[in-house]
Amino acid sequence: MRGDAGAIAELLREQYGFLRKYLLKLCLSGPLAEDLAQETMIRAVESIGRFRGESAFSTWLLAIATRVYLDEKRREARRDRRQSAYAEAERMKLAHSHPELRLELLEALAALPDEQRAAVLLKHYYGYSYEEIGKLSGVAAGTAKSRVHHGLAKLRKELTEE
Repeated sequence: MRGDAGAIAELLREQYGFLRKYLLKLCLSGPLAEDLAQETMIRAVESIGRFRGESAFSTWLLAIATRVYLDEKRREARRDRRQSAYAEAERMKLAHSHPELRLELLEALAALPDEQRAAVLLKHYYGYSYEEIGKLSGVAAGTAKSRVHHGLAKLRKELTEE
């Protein structure tokens, strides 16, 4: 098997569906599962010389796939930490340049879902009506009012806990 590229290609082709289904269950995302399956296949081809036959080929392939998935999760966590640190630095600069916006308020605003944060800012910082917010957001005025209401409730809860 080690010397026959055609046999390796056929083996990988046979295992691809099994591998992709495993990764889909693991990461719960079709596009990500497809990317991870392709990366797993690349790594399998690169390291085929290390396959000793001590376990089934599918087991060896799943071990590679699991490592590929865990590597991706670690990269994602690092990206999230960098983005979080960047967002924190931006909030600090904003709080410094706009004294009316306390850092606690900025952090509480950042914790709101995007739709609620936008609605609260448009209503209470920029003075738009619910009808105007609805038009800007592409939703009914009642939905805009609900977003403002729920956003303010979360802000109150967050800010009174501190």
